Amino acid sequence: MRRLLVLVVLGVIIGGTIGAGGSLGGAAAGATTARQQAKSTGDRLVARLLQSDHSCDERSDHGYFGKGASYLASCDAKDGSFRFIVVVPVRTGGLNVDTAYIRARIDDTCADAGGAVYSAGVRGRFVVMYLGRGSAAVAGSGASVAVGLWNGLLDQLQETSGTFRSGEICAGGRVLQKLA
Repeated sequence: MRRLLVLVVLGVIIGGTIGAGGSLGGAAAGATTARQQAKSTGDRLVARLLQSDHSCDERSDHGYFGKGASYLASCDAKDGSFRFIVVVPVRTGGLNVDTAYIRARIDDTCADAGGAVYSAGVRGRFVVMYLGRGSAAVAGSGASVAVGLWNGLLDQLQETSGTFRSGEICAGGRVLQKLA
């Protein structure tokens, strides 16, 4: 069941990233610059949710993974009702969200009564995931926070070439409904 949910999310993300060219630093930039840019992008997105939007209460895991190919940053609500994850590639082909860390967060969100997993991004540039427990129809639930932030990002990315999105409602460890 867990694998099904991960495959659904990956299907959209991989479909959105295949053929993406270039790196964050461009041809003249070195690996250090690309690493710094990836870290800066991920950390800025998390900081926004911690400071401006107050959707997250605490920064959770962050760091490079996949032999340095990607940078991951994340934050959580203290009560575990909402989680945010961003993955930024350091080099071409580094946009990978099939990690034990991400699978565990999806599994937790989709366990028991469940919640929602919303993903969006731009090919070759970043993937964000908003994970919320409960129902998006219930104001203040993690799922309602997740869908609100997801919709806001989609509005910002309307004119951006290469955008992709995915949304799933899940419970009992399986996808109940695909959105978008």
